[in-house]
Amino acid sequence: MASTYLVGVDLGTSSTKSALYNSDGKLITESSAEVPIYYPEPGVVDQENDDFFSTAAQTVKECVTTSGIDPRDVVAIGFGSQMAGIGTVDEEFNPVTRFDSWLDMRCKPYIEHINTQCGDVVTQLSGCPPTCNPGAKILWWKEEHPDTYKRIAKFVTPAGYVAGKVVGLKGHEAFIDYTFIHFSGLSDA
Repeated sequence: MASTYLVGVDLGTSSTKSALYNSDGKLITESSAEVPIYYPEPGVVDQENDDFFSTAAQTVKECVTTSGIDPRDVVAIGFGSQMAGIGTVDEEFNPVTRFDSWLDMRCKPYIEHINTQCGDVVTQLSGCPPTCNPGAKILWWKEEHPDTYKRIAKFVTPAGYVAGKVVGLKGHEAFIDYTFIHFSGLSDA
């Protein structure tokens, strides 16, 4: 029987890191690639959704190539990522906007609004006080850019975006990993 391997991909703020493990959990090799961060104007910090995908593909390929394994022996791949920023996809799973980084504070007035109106309830239900999380960022998109908001089928994290592209999801099938939900400001944890 051939050996089997697992790949883990961490889609971080400034870099993507991939690691190849054997089925016993032993690290075989790892790779990383820088993910560009854009500062188009003061207070705006964003990233290209497809930079997450291309760096994931690059680092996974480097792990498989440098290890010399047969790519068909990779039996599973998992994606994890930053949680506080938010990306968007349309019905065809194409980005509608750039990824709104957790470093981007355009949503600050909405954080303050949520805090004033229902901060205690949000904290009690989600376990996380209102901050620069997806809840405030989604509200910002809805209120400040309603035409863009109407084109958004789903909001996604980098992990959900890359996983969705890998398997060919449509916009209505997009998801945010449930383990991120506590930080969203939108859940009853």
